[in-house]
Amino acid sequence: ALRNRLGEPQGMVRLTMASAALSLTDAALWRATLWALLVAIALAVGIGLGLSTLVRRPLRRLAEAARAIAAGGRVERLDVRRQDELGELAAAFNTMGEQIARQLRENAEAYARLDEAYLETVTALAAAMEAKDHYTADHAASLAGMALAIGRRLGLGEEELRELNYAAILHDIGKIGVPGRILNKPGPLDTEEFAVMAQHTVIGEQIIENMEHLRPVARIVRSAHERYD
Repeated sequence: ALRNRLGEPQGMVRLTMASAALSLTDAALWRATLWALLVAIALAVGIGLGLSTLVRRPLRRLAEAARAIAAGGRVERLDVRRQDELGELAAAFNTMGEQIARQLRENAEAYARLDEAYLETVTALAAAMEAKDHYTADHAASLAGMALAIGRRLGLGEEELRELNYAAILHDIGKIGVPGRILNKPGPLDTEEFAVMAQHTVIGEQIIENMEHLRPVARIVRSAHERYD
């Protein structure tokens, strides 16, 4: 509608177009829209995969480091280069790893001190046995040397060798409960005396099983005179 300055209608302009031309225009518009949509989807997928890879890689390293700590492996620091939430997570993990490593060192030192204390206890028990039976002390020392040599040849671990050493030193500790007249009798033991002497492995087991740190050794002491062959 054409109007004058006063807003009064002065005439009408009408534009006409063939319907075929309009259909072609609509089809071209739909094709352009579809291609634009496909390109946008492809770009979104590509960007998403790229971002996913950037996120997955540090998360995978974080998971591997956490599994290594859980398995008792060495605590390694993660290389923190990002300034986003993943970077903060890696930095927090490094802090946690340092605390765990420090705790592991402290625990190892405490365990070493505890093991040393128990070794002193074992030595004191062996000394008590030596005061009662001089043969036992020398015998235990030589037996421990032979047992450890065989244990190393068999490929035993450090923990097994430690228990084996304690068991060799303490295998006759139950003789503390055997009367001196039987223990140091110069001649052969009679049946009743032998039965009393045979109880020293059971007595030794009862003494040692009350010590939590040495409890695994008790069953070895109990079986010291068994002949499995």
